[in-house]
Amino acid sequence: MAKWDSINTENYVGIDISDFSIKEAVKRYSKSRYKFHAIFLTGDAFKTPVPKLLTGFEDQVPPDYQFDTVSMQFCLHYAFESEETIRSLLENVSKSLKVGGMFIGTIPSSDFIKWKFEKLQPDELKWGNSIYSVEFPKKTIVDGSFVPTYGNTYTYFLVDAVDNVPEFVVPFETI
Repeated sequence: MAKWDSINTENYVGIDISDFSIKEAVKRYSKSRYKFHAIFLTGDAFKTPVPKLLTGFEDQVPPDYQFDTVSMQFCLHYAFESEETIRSLLENVSKSLKVGGMFIGTIPSSDFIKWKFEKLQPDELKWGNSIYSVEFPKKTIVDGSFVPTYGNTYTYFLVDAVDNVPEFVVPFETI
């Protein structure tokens, strides 16, 4: 939020499927002196249209539900569960972004994941260290590509942050 404040953001809408994450954001916002107005809500932007998620906040958002910037930091890959889910999410993004607006997204690099995966021994499906780990349920690279394109699950662990959460590979050429 400090980054958004530093570029003189006027209004901020934060949507997350995790109620815990939203409560944490509200706590951080309320303890700050940010100059922007913020709305935080728990919701599934992968499957629910943004106007429906913003029901009750109509007087605090643009009338057309379009924003200058849509930012998705380390969450887009969760939508790669299926083609239907990613298409629904991308429809939400495109309908929520003003013409000439900016989309900012950060995802785990499929090229790096593939590079690490290919370095494993034939019987290995996991890499990492005491801070993080990535584990696949089975071999998923065929002829240098992830198969299947959607729903290619791995489990991610990050000390004090992510506890063995299923995530999905996002083949960059697909996105």
